[in-house]
This record gives sequence, structure tokens and C-alpha cells, in this order.
Amino acid sequence: MFSCKFIAATEKFCSYDEFVSAPYLRKTFNYNKTNKKAVINICGLGFYRLFLNGEEITKGYLAPYQSNPDDVVYYDVYEVTKRLKDGKNAIGVMLGNGFLNGFGGNVWDFEKAAFRSAPKLALSFEVGGKVVFEADESFKTHPSPIIFDDLRAGERYDARLEINGWANADFDDGAWENAIKAKEPNGDKRTSTAPTLEVMQYISPKSVKKYKEGYIFDYGMNTTGFAELKLVGAKSGQRIDLTYFEELADDGGMFLKNIMFDKTRQDFGVQHEVYYCKDGAQSYLPSFTWHGYRYIFVEGITEEQLKNMSLITYEIRSSVNRRGGFSCSDKVVNRIAEMVYRSDVTNLFHYPTDCPHREKNGWTADAALSAEQMHLQLDIERVHGEWIENIKRAQRDDGALPGIVPTSGWGFEWGNGPAWDTVLFDLPYFAYKYRGETGMIKSAKEEMIKYIRYISSKRNDDGLIAIGLGDWCQTMTFSGGYFETPLEITDSLVSVEICRKAAKMFALIGMRAYRSECLKLEKELVKAFKNKWITGYKVKAETQTAQCMAIDKGLFPESLKEKAVEELVRRIKRDNWHMNVGVVGGLKLFDVLSENGYADLAYKLIVQPTPPSYGYIEARGDTTLWEDFYDFGPYDSRTYRKESPYGERVQINSLNHHFWGFVYTYFVKYLVGINYNPNFDDPHYVEIKPVFTYNLDYAEAHYDSINGKICVRWERCGGILTVKVTVPNGIRAKLIVGDNEEELSGETVVRYYKDLY
Repeated sequence: MFSCKFIAATEKFCSYDEFVSAPYLRKTFNYNKTNKKAVINICGLGFYRLFLNGEEITKGYLAPYQSNPDDVVYYDVYEVTKRLKDGKNAIGVMLGNGFLNGFGGNVWDFEKAAFRSAPKLALSFEVGGKVVFEADESFKTHPSPIIFDDLRAGERYDARLEINGWANADFDDGAWENAIKAKEPNGDKRTSTAPTLEVMQYISPKSVKKYKEGYIFDYGMNTTGFAELKLVGAKSGQRIDLTYFEELADDGGMFLKNIMFDKTRQDFGVQHEVYYCKDGAQSYLPSFTWHGYRYIFVEGITEEQLKNMSLITYEIRSSVNRRGGFSCSDKVVNRIAEMVYRSDVTNLFHYPTDCPHREKNGWTADAALSAEQMHLQLDIERVHGEWIENIKRAQRDDGALPGIVPTSGWGFEWGNGPAWDTVLFDLPYFAYKYRGETGMIKSAKEEMIKYIRYISSKRNDDGLIAIGLGDWCQTMTFSGGYFETPLEITDSLVSVEICRKAAKMFALIGMRAYRSECLKLEKELVKAFKNKWITGYKVKAETQTAQCMAIDKGLFPESLKEKAVEELVRRIKRDNWHMNVGVVGGLKLFDVLSENGYADLAYKLIVQPTPPSYGYIEARGDTTLWEDFYDFGPYDSRTYRKESPYGERVQINSLNHHFWGFVYTYFVKYLVGINYNPNFDDPHYVEIKPVFTYNLDYAEAHYDSINGKICVRWERCGGILTVKVTVPNGIRAKLIVGDNEEELSGETVVRYYKDLY
């Protein structure tokens, strides 16, 4: 049973101005061993750590799940029969602020949340299906050594306040206070189906260098999690500061501007731990926060202490498994593919975050843009499936969606729109396309049709839509502050795509009336768009994004399609043979070029070493994707560039964003040719149609389908192209090379073709 009774240590909640420690809570109870199953049901808001008889049994890190508790309240269930002792036992819980009191996120109004409160606990102990007790005022509480914790600002820990054995059954808690009643959240109660957060690898520093009065530890890659501090020879009260960051300043020290906002409390900063030592040997690992970083600046240790000090990174993230892979003869492309992978996995913390340092927010557009490439690499559907339950509950009655989920209400007036809201459709769409799952479609069908009706009501006098954010992060600009393509174009064409995807999904589950409603709106939007924006083979707005999106949506007649593509190429040439798009236009740019005979140009746009390009980022040695495509000038000066083409002075921004990762889809679907379920009608069918770009000697990829691993490799040698394809049993495949087509099923074949280059 999920208890509705919540308790807390205090009504006061932690803030920058008044520290309130993360509380310990505990209860002892007698138990007689039986054959009946014993279960603990727990909801710890915002985060909890659970102990039984002094042993931690928490499922993963940062449990249970980040949510708006007025939308969804998460419980975890622990079967503890074998862990209990005859006689006296003890349950212990530590609580952290988490999303419940995310005051460091004041940019998004989390400090104004109606649900904001001190951490609180609901717990029930059952034996044989019957409740023995629930958390109530009989639980004892005491402040823990964590004297401050915040998702973004970090933790402060005083080891002098540690209480040994506090969670043991024989601990004397007679001097502790009793817990108090707390308000029950309004959200729906459920357990999370998302993967837990686990340590995926341990990373030792690659170098340590002296900087001013401290030391900078370099881990050689951009990662997420935190580091365990181990120290000997410390003195009681010695203060050690650890600041996590991802970029060096020009003087070789910390650069923090890209991971904080003007509203950030500068005296606290972000990603900052403060540790107060006790005497002797000791260790510290944060409990209720995480960081995105490559470097840690450590202050407060002596040179002698450094010799015996350990600072090992725990790379923490959702425990998803790798489902696909890609490699080719170009090392630059291979490194770009690995950058996409690392950007993806290091931004999975229950749901996909935009970045793991500055924001940690569930931006909806970011996940929508990355949905397909994440499916091609990861078993992502459980992450998406749980998050969409939160997206559904965040939807307003009129159908509007916020730009971030979870939210306390921010993101409806600014930060959303069709290019963001499409997440409601893209997550269930790709879950069926790649895994044949219809559960998400059925679960979200009412919310999807509600949104279709909402967006229909937002059409302007021209019958088009312009209500949200536009072609965000256009190359060579500052994080969405400027985009050339009119909002009406991107909003309207994304809405066309939403209608088409929704129609396919509704047809799949037999919702014919809903399907008809979507197709009607799609037809009206297409007609209105053509009337206003298309003349002949051109979109009137002279941008790559506008032309590319219109081609992708099939808005030109077949007789003019070739000229329309040539017009897109002309615009790329005008832009000095570089991509000049934001993420909305960029999503389809490489696909459109590849599908229309310009795969080599797509390849060039990606790998060339001059900005804006992926190759430019790779050449600088980064291990994750940037938020923006800038030219930062000389390699040894990355803090600022002189001025953007649009006049503003810009600084480097996040170096770990995944929403440009759709380039991986191009690698797999076009360079190698694995196009899975292309018609959205059979998740047991794949078309294999490689593009033999002259830039490569070989390319290969695999995808672990619902029936097994699909493998494709092609290579050229001596004027011959060799193609090897492995198709598992249960999967039908069509191999298409030029005019040659061959049906395959449950076999491995090797075929030879004349190399046309």
C-alpha cells in the first residue's frame, strides 16, 4: 500500500539565506520471522536514501524520480524479507531537497513552486500484504552532516556532525526529536518504470595541475556525476572546496560563465561542494546532487595532502544499454559519433535533460530532436515512457504544453510551441517505429488529440501558426537569441509533421475519427502555407531551413522537386558551403540532401574543419556536442569570440547538449543504409540502402532490433563495392543498391557491385 501520510523533520526549508540540514529519520520495530513477504513502500521527496539495520538498500542514486509532486508522486517498493532479523530492526532514511525544493533553479521559477516544502517522507511496512505501520510522528529525526543541498548549487557537508551507527537497530535515539506531519502532495501515485541511476564507470584524473591556491583535476572527458574525495592527514574544521566545471578559462583556470545565469547567487555559484573535515582519514561522496564537468578545482588542501589524496569520478546516469553502433574509415566521423553517444547518455537523469550543469531541465524540444538517434543507440523506451506520463500531466486543460517537464508552471508563456510540443508525439511515434510498442500511443491518445485541437485554434488570419520558439541556436548566433527563418514557417511546418505522425498513430490503434481530424488540419495547413510562402520551386524566406523543411514535407510538386533541391544547394553555396540552420531546420538537412543525390555535400557540411560544423568541434578535442555552433577563433582562446555575424558579442555556451545529435541518424540511415520500419507499418521490416560516398573506404553499423541484431558493412577495394548484410530471423529486409533490389530474411549475405566513383 502506498501510504498517504507524509512526515517531515521541520517545516523550514533550505535556501541560500537559511541553511536547513538534510534530515535523518529512523524508526525501530520488532519483527518475528515468518514465511510471509515483507515489503517497504517509500516515497522520499525530493530524494531519499534508505537504510535497513544500518545497511543502505536504496535503488540507484537520486531516488525515486524527479517530478512535480502535484502531477506525479513516485514510490519505490523494496522486498526486504531476507534482510530482516528476529527481534529489533531499524529503518533509516535520509532526505534531500531534489526537485521539491529546487531553489537554485530560480531562472525557471522553481523557488516559487506551490509545492515547495522541506523534504518529506511517506513509508509503509507490510508483512503478508498487511500494513504493520506507516511513517508518522513516532519516527525520530535529527539533522545530518549535509547542512545544505541543492540540485544546481551543490552540497555542503560537515564531517564533524556525522553520527556513527545512526541507522542501526541498537542506536539510542532518545535525544532525537519526533517527526511532524507534512502535507500530502496532489499528484497521482505510481512507481517508476524508468531505469535507475547507476555508476556506469569510474574515471581517474588524467592530470592534476597547480592553479593559484588550489589544484585542477582533469578527467579527460566531459562527464556527469560527482567525485569521491578520499583524504588522510586532515584537521578537524579544515574546509575543502570542490568546483566542477567543463571549460578552462584563458588563464588556465575555471571558466564558469557558461554554466550559470545572471540570477545565480554568485557567492554560491553552481556545482560547488564545500566539505568540512573531521580529524584523520575520511571520504565524502555527494548524496543529493550531480554535476556535468570535465574538471574539478580543489581548494583548501595542502601539497602534502595532495600526495595521498584520491578524487575518483563516479559517472552517474540512467542505466540504459547500448543498442546500436557505427564506425567508418574516417576517424573524424567516428569521433563525432562517439560525441553524440556521450552527449546522449550523460544527459539521462530519469528523463533526458538539456544539459547536466547549468539547467538540468527536461526541455521538450531537446528530447524530440534526439528521439530517433537515441533509439538507434540506446534502449531508451523506458526513459521516454515514464517521462511522457509526466508530460501528459503537465498539459493544461486547453491543450497547451510547457517547454520544460517537470515544471512548477513556467514554460507556458515562453519556451514552448510546436517545435517543442512535438515531444508528445515523437516519443510514442519512435517507440512504435523501432520497437513495435503501442502502449505509449494508447496512453497519450487523449492528450495528443487535445493538443491537435489546441494548435488548430492558434492559427492566424493566414491560417498558419506562429506562437512558439523558432529555429533555435542558429549557427553562429547565441543560443536562440536570433533566427533568420520566420517563426510562422517553422511552427506551421512542424505542425504539419505533428498532424501526419498523429494520423499514423491513430490509424494504428483504430482511432479513425481522431485520424480524420489530424488529416483535415494537416491539409488546411499545407494549403495555407503554399498560398503564402511558396512560389514555384522556392520558399520565399531565403534560408536553408525554410527550403529544407518544405522539401522534407513534400510541399513542391514532383515536377519541381529537383529544382527545389537545387535551390537548397544554392543557398548552401551562398553560405560558403556551410550549414546555416538552427536545430529545427538542421534536423532534416542531411536527410534531405542524402535522399536527393547530395549525400557527399551532407558529409562535407558535417566534417569540414571550419565553423560552423561538427568537424570544427571535433578538431578542438571535445568529447560531447556543443549547444551552439560558433567560431571561437584561435584554439587557445575559447572564452569569447570577437562578434557574431549578427553583431552581438557572445561567450562560449554549454559543451554538453544532445539536441544536435541527429547527425548520428544520418550516419546509420544513409551512410550505412539501415532504414528501420520506413513506412511506419511493420516493425519487423528494414530497408537497407547505403550511400557510397567517395569520402569513405568503408562504413558499418548495427542495430539490435526486436528480433535480433541487424548488421550492415560496405567497403570499397579495387573498383569493387562489397556489401555484407546480416538479418536475424523474424526480420524481413530489402537490400537496395542502385537498380538492384533483393529480399532478405534471417540470413547473412555478401554482395559485390561496381564502384561508380
